[in-house]
Amino acid sequence: MRHLKAYAAVNPRKSIAIIALAAAMVSCYPIFLGNTFVSPIGLYCLYPYPPFVPDGPVTELVGENFRESDIGATGYSIVPNTVVQWKALVRDLEFPFWTRYVGCGTPLFAQGQSMIGDILHWIPLAAGGGAVAWDIKFILSKAVFAAGVGLVVFKFTSNLQAGLLLAISSCFLGFFAYRFNHPAFFVLTYAPWIVLQWARLGDALAVERPRIRSCVAQAALLAAVTWLQLNAGAPKEGVITACFMHSLGILAFVGSVHSKWGWIRSFAVATGFGFGAILVAAPHWLLFLDALAKSYTVYDSPVVDTYPPWSLAGFFDNFFYQQIDGTLGGPSTNIFVLLCMASSLVGLRRIKSIPFRGAWILFAAALCITFGLVPRSVLASIPFIRNIHHVGNTFSVPMMVLALILAGFGIREYTAAPQERRKLISWLSLSIFLGLSILYTTMNPAPRAIVFFMIIFAVAVLGLWVLHRLVPQNSLSKHALLAIVVCCFVLLHIRHGMHLMTGTSLDQYAVNPRPRADLSKKSQAIVYLKQRLAAQGQPARIIGERQVMFPGYNSLLGFEGLVSVEPLRNRQYERLLALIDYPYAGHHWLRLIRNDQIPARSPSLDLLNVRYVLAVPGTPMPRDMRLIHSSDLDIWERPTAWPRAFFVNLVFEAHSLSDVLAALYRFPHVPFAVVENRFVPPWVFAETGTGYQVVPARRYMLTNNSTHFSVDATGPGLIVLGETYYPGDFIAKVNGEVVDYVRVNHAFKGIWVKKAGAYEVEFTYRPERLSQAMIVCLCGTVMLLGLCVAVSLERSTRKPGCGIENSSDEEQKNFTE
Repeated sequence: MRHLKAYAAVNPRKSIAIIALAAAMVSCYPIFLGNTFVSPIGLYCLYPYPPFVPDGPVTELVGENFRESDIGATGYSIVPNTVVQWKALVRDLEFPFWTRYVGCGTPLFAQGQSMIGDILHWIPLAAGGGAVAWDIKFILSKAVFAAGVGLVVFKFTSNLQAGLLLAISSCFLGFFAYRFNHPAFFVLTYAPWIVLQWARLGDALAVERPRIRSCVAQAALLAAVTWLQLNAGAPKEGVITACFMHSLGILAFVGSVHSKWGWIRSFAVATGFGFGAILVAAPHWLLFLDALAKSYTVYDSPVVDTYPPWSLAGFFDNFFYQQIDGTLGGPSTNIFVLLCMASSLVGLRRIKSIPFRGAWILFAAALCITFGLVPRSVLASIPFIRNIHHVGNTFSVPMMVLALILAGFGIREYTAAPQERRKLISWLSLSIFLGLSILYTTMNPAPRAIVFFMIIFAVAVLGLWVLHRLVPQNSLSKHALLAIVVCCFVLLHIRHGMHLMTGTSLDQYAVNPRPRADLSKKSQAIVYLKQRLAAQGQPARIIGERQVMFPGYNSLLGFEGLVSVEPLRNRQYERLLALIDYPYAGHHWLRLIRNDQIPARSPSLDLLNVRYVLAVPGTPMPRDMRLIHSSDLDIWERPTAWPRAFFVNLVFEAHSLSDVLAALYRFPHVPFAVVENRFVPPWVFAETGTGYQVVPARRYMLTNNSTHFSVDATGPGLIVLGETYYPGDFIAKVNGEVVDYVRVNHAFKGIWVKKAGAYEVEFTYRPERLSQAMIVCLCGTVMLLGLCVAVSLERSTRKPGCGIENSSDEEQKNFTE
């Protein structure tokens, strides 16, 4: 123990990093016993029944209660998209801007949560989306976050004990149960590092003569962590958290340099660095905003959902949330964070630290928004925020990071206080915990919540009693004292880690990851279908009957489907699905079709290029479909499906969306082209008489971002491609020449040709704002370099600052015991 203390005192930052990694591994110990974050158990995948995937694990304990944690986002979007990204990079040598596998084609990188811009995401990406690689990413993400919290706390408090304790506590937050494997899990990863990097940049510039190299390095790291934060996970939580972290970071920066430059100039320089870092991230946010403007989302209609103020206890332990409606409710920390954070209240008047007071102000602002203290009418009038919907959920994320930082100040306040003051701090912390619990139980008198509070309160009282009563009396040895304190610390955290499933009621209040599966195992039916598609050389879309090959999972298999699970979806395509009445099954995105619903929608399925349907063996299908294979699944072929691309010599003018439906049922099973009348050139005659000709395309070559094919035109007409239309985002080429393209059949695209001949056609997805984004990124880089040179070469007439802290020697001393 003595050697460990000596090592920690000499290497405080390394010690925090090691402790963070160890705590992350301990908190996820079931992962090392064959379980995983990305188990198919509990999700419809290829099969609608266990084992859900070929040769998947079969267990009796399949009833893990995720308590409304959204595990579908990863199972149906994030993991399959990683496979798509891997194929794009390895097979096609293309950056995965696009995915053709869902929604008849949709942007991928511009979704804002492809995560390919996160360095940790390249672990599962390099492994082709394997479960083990995903587990490594989840654990490392938690470790990086915990290390960041510990380092920020140590930076602001100069208290190693606080840094180590908060690094451990950060791995045992209720948030990790609520966001079990959701992309929002990764939003925390780099959040504290933004604050830390601002503080380091401030330290680099606070000296009398800053070195240009040091300034450039710190500014580059600031831009890097900003990029990583935006690319790490879900956009809503990522952006809001980044805003709060940059705000606190700017305050830390100003705290370092204001004695050198003055307040106004310090804020001006900080604004410049922050603006430059944001510009560098333009390839992420500019493409996202452009895709958002062109897409449909469930957040288009303003909705503001916040938590009631009396449920604040749930933010500090999700047990309280769970007693409201049986779900985890929202992000949460743990009771240890509450007790330590409450301790920092004692120093509000005494501690002059700018980051400390700034963290409290930002925490209070986030709390007022999260728990409805700001009127909903006010929030509904603010752009972007009014479309978040889950406002309380989203703003809870930066609240957690701020709470952890404030908890570090609380630990420092406690360890630096004399014995009598420690009693005051302890009683204040317990009183706040008691007050929040009384407020909660008054509004929601759940018996289990009362029992839980009594147990946790007793543990907290025991730990504090040991510290305050037994130490001065020397009634126990130091080892016994340490054992009691450690036990209390463990009891406050243990429920928030992962655990093996026991089959008892305890599982309802813990996270129990499920067994790992090898998602690369082959299905006989899937192997046969891939071989058939390769032999035919014609692209086709494949759907499943009911929950067979659940929407989104088809991306992992490399099959193109109809339904998109992505948050940004093609607006016209979604209207088309609603128009043809493709059955809606809930969750704002899910559409499933039964075998008895197929006949009435057969012309619509033809239009959508659906040639194959997968079904459970023995499922009856319409007479016009042929059973071509039966093994683990039945494969049914639809011979009337339209070709993916074709030429037509006549088009139909559309004056409204219903004209597409009218043409569909007027000419069933016959490919056609309906174009909005204002886009029909004058030399095209919209007639339906004799001589109507359809020529299917041939020699397809598909990559992740492009579709190339050959087609013969019999005369003037339109070449149609049954893939979604996005204005300005595609480069269309005919025989090597760039041409314009138009929207066809409401959601797809086509190219006009004026004469007969053989045509080589290529559509390549290239985001319309990509060049602008790269230019903005370059401008941000130049801006950061210019600022670094300017502030480094300038001589100050003020006394240089000595750090971010402006407090007493007692507050600055390191933990050495």
